[in-house]
Amino acid sequence: MVYLAVILVAFSLFILYKEKGDTRIFLFLLTAGWIISVFFFIAYIQYLDQRELYQNLFSKKVLITTLLPKSPITLLGSGDKIILVMNFGIALFIYSALCFPMSFLKPLRKNIAVYMLLAVPQLIQFLIYSPRIYEYVYRALFVGPYQGIISFADFYAIDENVHFITRLVNHTYIGLGVAMMIYNYFIALKIKYFRSYYLLIASGYTSIVLMFTTFLWWAPKRLISLTTAKDSMHFLPVSILIEGNVIEYLPHIMLVSFVTLLLALYRFNQLYFSLQTVKTNIYRSFDITNSGIRFYNHMIKNFAMAVLVDAESLKAKMSDSAAVTAHADRIIRNSKELLVTLNGIQSKFSVTSLNLSLTDIREVMRRALDQVKLDGVNVSYSTDDSPLLVLLDPQHMKEVFTNILNNSLHAMKQDPRALHIEIHRNKTWVHVSISDTGCGIPKENLDKIFLPFFTTGSRQESWGLGLSYSYRVIMAHLGRIFVDSEQGYGTTVKILLPLNDE
Repeated sequence: MVYLAVILVAFSLFILYKEKGDTRIFLFLLTAGWIISVFFFIAYIQYLDQRELYQNLFSKKVLITTLLPKSPITLLGSGDKIILVMNFGIALFIYSALCFPMSFLKPLRKNIAVYMLLAVPQLIQFLIYSPRIYEYVYRALFVGPYQGIISFADFYAIDENVHFITRLVNHTYIGLGVAMMIYNYFIALKIKYFRSYYLLIASGYTSIVLMFTTFLWWAPKRLISLTTAKDSMHFLPVSILIEGNVIEYLPHIMLVSFVTLLLALYRFNQLYFSLQTVKTNIYRSFDITNSGIRFYNHMIKNFAMAVLVDAESLKAKMSDSAAVTAHADRIIRNSKELLVTLNGIQSKFSVTSLNLSLTDIREVMRRALDQVKLDGVNVSYSTDDSPLLVLLDPQHMKEVFTNILNNSLHAMKQDPRALHIEIHRNKTWVHVSISDTGCGIPKENLDKIFLPFFTTGSRQESWGLGLSYSYRVIMAHLGRIFVDSEQGYGTTVKILLPLNDE
């Protein structure tokens, strides 16, 4: 139990580090609610007069009560305060169990009213099951000025109905939360990294919910009894052993949760470190290649400039000779094209600054499509109707799209030549997908396509710098780029850019 608690807390800290925005808020509340409710539930068991039975049971099955310090009891001093804190943790957990998966679909900033409304039933539940509030109502009805308004039988019948309703609400919250988490997994981007990441989140979430429901499946419950006598509050045990014998299954539930979480974490780490290795290799290749490019660029530019100057001088001196002038003009033209090409190669390695502006990504794609030759290509285009605003450098991003489109066009040598472009919002990302029906990329080359000067095509058509440049630009925008390809069936390039909702 202690080890699983540590694993779940470590999982929560990991997701808190990885996730941004509203999701991390509700994960923090979920973890806090789990810790408060479970540990104060055990503190409550320690407080009971019959705790010898509970200690023996938990020491045998759970191995935690003997390790849990008595500080909650010492600090709070009374059973009603322990129950109050435990009920707060329960309400916080139930609320977060629904809001955490919902935050993937509905951002907090745009749906504050919805999240506040969802908090109302849990706040009411917290107040209803507060020992002191219950005692105040009880004494007001049976000892105080409102005595005789309601009978004991009716009062306890109402209390039973309230208990049924609050349990139904709690089970509904948890059930909807689990259903939403499953739904989130199936609507996640069809990318291995993201699928694995959401599987990890779903596994951790399920483990936390399983542990909570194993300990507190009975919650909420009235844990005190009163009589009309003064200071007659008695604390009631929770019959875990009798009601359903749930505790017998706890070791198995712990084992399944632990193994599932570790497998999901292992799978995610495999993909994560694989991507990090690719990223490291790409940047190392860029650094090495950039140093060599600068040296040879400088050397070749000097020769090209010398040829250009000599050609212009020759043209001026031999202006009377049409043949010499024609050859000189061709040398001058080729020298200038060489200088432009060299500058272009250098620019591919020097994405050092971005001129960022809030831009509709669809407009950038439209400008890129205007720059490529689409003759004989069947283009299909799918996008959201609403603006998809991204903080980006329009010029660099247009160049990225142009590079990818040109690669697709070069790969489609035979009919049918079809290009499918999708631009959609997916949670906090803009998802751009460009698919072609070209020759595809061999599987062994997929890890090399972002390396400088690597190309599967002809050197006359490509220098092998387009995807390297695109990778640098996308990463500079805090985005992601993935390539799926099967030889003989085509290639799909998927780009993710952070959506700006401000």
